[in-house]
Amino acid sequence: MNLNKFRFIVLLFVLLFVGCSFKIHHYLVPDYEKKQIRLIAVLPVEADSCDPELADLLRRMIIDALYFKGYPKISIQSTDEKVIASKPEDLNQRQLLEPHIGVDAILRAKLVELSTKFNFIFATVNIRVDLELFSTRTGELLWGTSLKESEIVMDVTPSRLRLKTAQFYELSIQTIVERAMKTFPEAFGMEEA
Repeated sequence: MNLNKFRFIVLLFVLLFVGCSFKIHHYLVPDYEKKQIRLIAVLPVEADSCDPELADLLRRMIIDALYFKGYPKISIQSTDEKVIASKPEDLNQRQLLEPHIGVDAILRAKLVELSTKFNFIFATVNIRVDLELFSTRTGELLWGTSLKESEIVMDVTPSRLRLKTAQFYELSIQTIVERAMKTFPEAFGMEEA
């Protein structure tokens, strides 16, 4: 009996250790600090089949998170005006944006997946976001990650279930941004502070 308890405790610790040691996969250019990135414009979120309010919420949360990493806030209106004025035909030609919008890098967010499947008293919700930071001088990818949140939401009535899924969207977006910022480098000049 004691051997079974010992095995159970060991198994529990192993599961907890494995569950808590999960790594966020991301890319960071090796010489990021040499790039001296200070000003980052967050482009409008690319989202094909999504509520525009969710895309706007994601963008605002990213801007706020960058501010807390030491990057100055660049207003959404200012970024949009400058990007629209530059009229880049292909955002893959990112280096063409630099003279027009006056920033060191642009952060592109793409809401890749936003799906909800309702089944009687529960719903399965999935959200996946890709984030990429590009140099406006060279067009080089400086940082990138892809994060996903999934949840099964349950409630007694369909109307309350829909409300809970909407609340989950907001919480998931916040969680995704927080996880992404754990891998995002501090602003140039902030390391010494």
